[in-house]
Amino acid sequence: MALVFEGSTCVICGEKLDLNPPIFATSGLFPVPGPLLKYCDTPMHWDCYVDWPHRKVFAAAYVLMWVSIEGQTPYWSKVWLDEQAFVTVNPHEPTAEVSVRLFATGSDFRVKLSDWEAWLNRPDDRLGDCLVKDTVGEFQTHEVYGIASQRGSLNLKALTITSRIRQQYPLLNNPRRA
Repeated sequence: MALVFEGSTCVICGEKLDLNPPIFATSGLFPVPGPLLKYCDTPMHWDCYVDWPHRKVFAAAYVLMWVSIEGQTPYWSKVWLDEQAFVTVNPHEPTAEVSVRLFATGSDFRVKLSDWEAWLNRPDDRLGDCLVKDTVGEFQTHEVYGIASQRGSLNLKALTITSRIRQQYPLLNNPRRA
């Protein structure tokens, strides 16, 4: 993760970062078109990032970097990959998390495995820091931002991901046996 400290500035607008509001930063360098390289491993205001014309290309490249290195770690395993999200699981304590990386923003939601199904059923307020402006300029959540549930029940994608987690990590289905 980019080093962020008091006095850090946003690489997009050049203004000082307030460390309380949401910011976006990536980890390390990854393959992006040449002019975007200077934005790797640097912090930026979330509001600047959301409106940045290169956000979609930059975010997708960042998530693709995580996709490309997934097989190199013994801890995280892929359970879902499509054009919207890359979902991995680390079942090992003390981490024991699901990571949901979104191609539209590069955001990474971390959810404890034990909280996964409850997280899917929570209201969409958990996605507040991941809203993007649509072409009209109004904030809205992407259809599957965070694998959001619809009308209180899990959608098909969330059910499929949950099923894959259970298949790959059967001991998680019965915590007493783990």
